[in-house]
Amino acid sequence: MIKRRAGARMRPWFGGLVAAIVLLLGALDAPPPAVCAAVNPPAEAAVATTAPGTPIAVEQIGSARLPDLAAAAVNRQPAAPAARSDRAALIAALPLRTHPPALKLSSGGEISAAAGSLRLRFVPRAFSRRLAPQSAPALFGFPGLDALDSAIGNGLNVNSPSAGYAIEPPDQGLCVGNNRVVEQVNLVMSVYAASGGQIVAPIPLNTVFGVPATDFTTDPKCYYDQPTNTFFMSLTDLGNQSGPTWLLVAAMNASTLAIHSYAIPTTDDGSNGVNHPGCPCFGDQPLLGADQYGVYVTTNEFPVSLSSNQFNGAQIYVLSKADLAAGATTIGGLFIPAPIPLAEGVAYSMQPATSPDRVFDTDNGGTEFMMSALDFGGVGDTRIAVWALTDTCAIPSTTASPCGGAVGLTVPPPLVRMGAYADPPPAVQAAGPIPYGDAVGNPLEKIDTGDDRMQQVVYADGKLYAGLTTAVIVGGRLHAGIRTYRVIPRFRRFRTRFGVIQKFIARPFGGSVLARAGADVYYPSIGVTANGRAVMAFSLSGADYYPSAGWVSLYLTGRPWIHFAAAGAGPDDGFSGYPNAFPQSNGVGRWGDYTAATAIGNQIWMAAEFIGNACSPAIYATDPLCGGTRAPDANWDTFISEFAVPNSRLIGGP
Repeated sequence: MIKRRAGARMRPWFGGLVAAIVLLLGALDAPPPAVCAAVNPPAEAAVATTAPGTPIAVEQIGSARLPDLAAAAVNRQPAAPAARSDRAALIAALPLRTHPPALKLSSGGEISAAAGSLRLRFVPRAFSRRLAPQSAPALFGFPGLDALDSAIGNGLNVNSPSAGYAIEPPDQGLCVGNNRVVEQVNLVMSVYAASGGQIVAPIPLNTVFGVPATDFTTDPKCYYDQPTNTFFMSLTDLGNQSGPTWLLVAAMNASTLAIHSYAIPTTDDGSNGVNHPGCPCFGDQPLLGADQYGVYVTTNEFPVSLSSNQFNGAQIYVLSKADLAAGATTIGGLFIPAPIPLAEGVAYSMQPATSPDRVFDTDNGGTEFMMSALDFGGVGDTRIAVWALTDTCAIPSTTASPCGGAVGLTVPPPLVRMGAYADPPPAVQAAGPIPYGDAVGNPLEKIDTGDDRMQQVVYADGKLYAGLTTAVIVGGRLHAGIRTYRVIPRFRRFRTRFGVIQKFIARPFGGSVLARAGADVYYPSIGVTANGRAVMAFSLSGADYYPSAGWVSLYLTGRPWIHFAAAGAGPDDGFSGYPNAFPQSNGVGRWGDYTAATAIGNQIWMAAEFIGNACSPAIYATDPLCGGTRAPDANWDTFISEFAVPNSRLIGGP
């Protein structure tokens, strides 16, 4: 049970010739599911080419200090009822699927041949992880933003509360630096001291990024860059959903909280110099990363018309870090458009890596790594792709002098086989009071665990760390679980009769499957220290568990037990899981779409969604805010926690 803080309301190209190598791994999943992939011999792929980017110049659209924006936001006018309802409904429909919907089996169901042999072929079997004993080390943590904060940011009047203002899912955007903790969710942002005290009260993200309150925005991400002492942030902006769309990027100085925001056109219907099929389009679920020279955002391009089946693939925006950190009026960069070829399909959800404490790869003029999954048909796969952007010191800049050469993307990328994965089933949750569900006449909802796209990627200690949600078989039953990856990316030089060439190699260095019998675990994020100590955050629920924020030690950080950062206090009771309130719903409530984890020194910070409150129908009938613990039509909370990695070398995790 989470207690409220005193005095606070409860919140719970490369320029030369580049080639790629494919490493093939035929490992089978069996308990324990740790992957010892390094023993498998590599196989070469075809000689790679580079995918050059088109230079872009991005204009600043806003400049202010965050405390000033927070003060001005107090007088913000509420959104019109139609606008706030449309916004909530559209966010609940995102992110769009990059492959056909998979055969959705039920979590907890028995496994049989009738369940779908094709899909089960890519479902790993796992052993059940233990829960940590009560004597396990505790975390420092505090409640973060919640559904009520988000609804107020969307125009809810707390003096006359009504349904329709809540936003689901929250989409966790956590970043930590300079003793400040920044949390973003749909559609608000707050800043805390590392001790947990709130420095900046919740402020609408539209205000932070300098766009009209009526713009439809979603999918916040944040990253703290130690060399520049800057928080970099990204956000999707669909405007009024019938005109131009943008990718929003902002840079905030961690000392002064001065923020500069920028807008990159993403309509791609010819009006912004790019003409793609099915457009006007928008960039769905921006993913954020950085290296020594650049800030990188990738998106999945879909038509603004959500009824269209068109998917153009992933796109990459390469931006000058120096320009962003300096608050330049114009920032230099490159645009790598869709489609980017990948095996038998096109790349999607290319996760750019972040790095802790200046741990960047400076070879080849600076290298930024990315990872992505390859489940093109929605039936599962065993392969992951590892990408490299090289010569990032050559990113165009308006404030710095780029090096010689040209930024390049390895195409095709190395493909690594590290075990099967497939779209996870919806999660179940323990029964409990659902006053909003009762009010609209719907039963207990299930929880959306998303799909098997790659989640957060970290580059540290010469390795890439990542994870994704997958279907698993544990205890003879189907559940949502997590597959983790650890990969060593390397460039090797070879002398040939044509001269010296390079090949990009990705070598498996271990991975695991996290699962718990009788429970579902989903939406992983791995935080990694500079020397490779790792902790993973996620959400957990089950027939005997309310939705909770969980974590587990990985790689020399502790025993691989499942810990609760914040145990759930009741079931998810949000509108997106109730067809009578949200006609597009199939009885599965939106969750996630991602957690967050980041390392500063030996501290690993995490944030995940959970349910920190329970409210009886009798109380809800007279107070739909339940004492300020929920919105009328949503009750999610977030929990921010910090784990101090011990200096001693502990028993390794998975």
